[in-house]
Amino acid sequence: MLSGCKPTKYVPADKYLLKTVTIQVDKKGIKKEDLKSYIRQKPNKVIFGFIRFHLGLYNLSNIKKENGLNKYLRNIGEEPVIWDPKLTDRSVKQLKLYLNKKGYYNAIVLDTVLKHKKYLNVQYNVFINNPYRISNLKYIFEDTVAKQLILSDSIHSLVKLNGTFDEEMLQNDRIRIETLLKNNGYYHFNRNYIVFTGDTFSLKVDLNMIVKKSQTKQDSTTFGSKTYKKYKINRVVISTEPDPLNRVSLNKQKKDTILKNGIEFIYQENFWVRPVVIQQANYLVPHSIFNYSDGEETKRHLSSLNTFSLININYTELPPSDSSDFGYLNCFVKLTPLSIQSYSVTTEGTNSGGNLGGALNFTYQHKSILGNAENLSLKFTGATEYIKNKENGLHNTLELGIESTITVPKFLMPFNNNNFIKKYNPKTSFVSAYNYQRRPDFTISIFNSSFGYYWKQNNRITHIAKPLDINFVNLINATSNFIDSIKNTYLENSYANHFVSDFSYSFIYSNQNLNKNKDFHYLKWNFETAGNMMRIYNKITNAPMAYGVKGDGTMDSNGYFTLFGIRFSQYVKTYIDYHYYRILNSDNTIVYRLFGGIGIPYGNAQVMPYEKQYFSGGANSIRGWEVRTLGPGSYKGTISKYPNSTGDIKLEGNIEYRFKLFWILEGALFTDAGNVWTINNADSRKDALFRTDKFYKDIAIGSGIGIRFLLGYFTGRIDFGIKMRNPAEPANNRWLFFEKRFEYKNDKAFSFAIAYPF
Repeated sequence: MLSGCKPTKYVPADKYLLKTVTIQVDKKGIKKEDLKSYIRQKPNKVIFGFIRFHLGLYNLSNIKKENGLNKYLRNIGEEPVIWDPKLTDRSVKQLKLYLNKKGYYNAIVLDTVLKHKKYLNVQYNVFINNPYRISNLKYIFEDTVAKQLILSDSIHSLVKLNGTFDEEMLQNDRIRIETLLKNNGYYHFNRNYIVFTGDTFSLKVDLNMIVKKSQTKQDSTTFGSKTYKKYKINRVVISTEPDPLNRVSLNKQKKDTILKNGIEFIYQENFWVRPVVIQQANYLVPHSIFNYSDGEETKRHLSSLNTFSLININYTELPPSDSSDFGYLNCFVKLTPLSIQSYSVTTEGTNSGGNLGGALNFTYQHKSILGNAENLSLKFTGATEYIKNKENGLHNTLELGIESTITVPKFLMPFNNNNFIKKYNPKTSFVSAYNYQRRPDFTISIFNSSFGYYWKQNNRITHIAKPLDINFVNLINATSNFIDSIKNTYLENSYANHFVSDFSYSFIYSNQNLNKNKDFHYLKWNFETAGNMMRIYNKITNAPMAYGVKGDGTMDSNGYFTLFGIRFSQYVKTYIDYHYYRILNSDNTIVYRLFGGIGIPYGNAQVMPYEKQYFSGGANSIRGWEVRTLGPGSYKGTISKYPNSTGDIKLEGNIEYRFKLFWILEGALFTDAGNVWTINNADSRKDALFRTDKFYKDIAIGSGIGIRFLLGYFTGRIDFGIKMRNPAEPANNRWLFFEKRFEYKNDKAFSFAIAYPF
């Protein structure tokens, strides 16, 4: 209905609907994406590259009526963009101005207007020609006070000989010099004292950077002779503002003043973060040279404590003294706390391939449980799902869990490196969790405890290291059918009681800039290994080996070591998860994802632990399959009557096109491909083994559509996927529509989930 609406329905008779705007650049040097923002008039938004969905909504209304439905359609839709020749002329001028600022003073911008019936296309042809380049750079100092400092840092100058004469680059270099001087005590210096002049000839620029002389007026303005005077910090006062939710009158709340290492702390009575914690995050030191970056780092570190809603740093200048070469500043840091305790309750609904379920989560948080900004989080989870089985109808699963996390704002180690703490703002986390899972064919309990370290190398790189992560897995009971299905198989040991103690490390890279709507990358590499230290200990102590009993009653000749009478796992596992976010415009995004992982058991274990194996299918994987129903390889069936397919290797690729609809709704089209495989010949599942000469034949492909609900604090979504290529089917019956008919019952999957899949 929408696509059938006439786009020019509300275009006046003597006007044209702006259909497309294109930019053509004659050669490299300027990116089209950088020019688009200077176009003053753009056509109506489209989805799928050609459908004017929002214009269609607007056209469905009757613009002569103001009743509810018509008004609503106009609000969520978009009125037609009528071509305005004046805006085209303005666009040409804006493009020329931008090109001039980038050094292309001889650039030519021509617009071409093509009309067809009621439609109009505008094309901007940009001939950038050769840019002006910097042939020489000369420093001129009207005031030589900071001369040596500026020259010594010239290696970091953004202005390069033979580089393009770019005004934005010059402005950024002014900011660099301003920051340099402010980080070396020049409190009143600002970029207005840096001026660039130049002489041009034959596409070359002789550039002068002039450091202006300070004003001679001796007044209270920032432009007096103070400009080139260094300043020191006189006092540092850190004051905690009262909790705005505290019912006690603000005037009646008592304050205590504490002097610690020269820093004055003014505390509200019974304030719940100790001074030593705030001091650890503070870079401002009395009697030190003023450094602008120290204040910014203090804000960043205090913010990372997750205990303050507002952090303000103000400087007050003291009256000048004739006996001192320095000026002095008093620094006041005001901290407004968050509420010390909070809780949240969330509900979830799931529908995975017709298996309905729901979950209830209760989370409690305390911002400073021991008075040192230790963040405590307690999460209680209860979930159930009804799984369909062809033979016995519906069976419900039950999952109960509790998880506690304490995050400490420092490294807890036998030794502490203060320089490392100041630079990377590390944290230590302790996690303990218990999870109880009751499935129709078995019941299992998992206890987990770990501690680890988290630190940011810079704005793009994050490191997470867990020296110790312990899992106790106990198979409480299992049906006789389930036991029989895995007896004498490679998988038998996966479901035996076992103990896992591993070390893991994660490297995370992201160049996303929240302030700019531009393409970005995300990469996570994870590595973990388990059981090595315990294996070494058992060998050194000559611990006796244990021997299991096979399903046929005979003794297993492969011995193994135990801890507390439970066999411990030994393996190495790694994976890479890469995302690329292609931002087409504010309303359209394409996301690409590649995932590759492998787990290799060895030594004390013949198989990967059940909870460490890879699985595919479900809301965050290949969405044409229900969770844990795909693979491994082209194996058809599962080890039980219920979804539980797992493997040692996982390869997966995803493409998702996201587009804004209206209100809080966002649409998506996606295609997912991949599978899981085993690596051990002992696995009896037919065609489950990864083989380099045939794994590509096992690739499953699913496609579908989705709706996202952008609800502010979280995003809900519904995905409908179908099996486009099913490797579990016979070789001549795998491709949907080409080789087989669509079966609604078997070839589709619905998923309800929270947040984007990637």
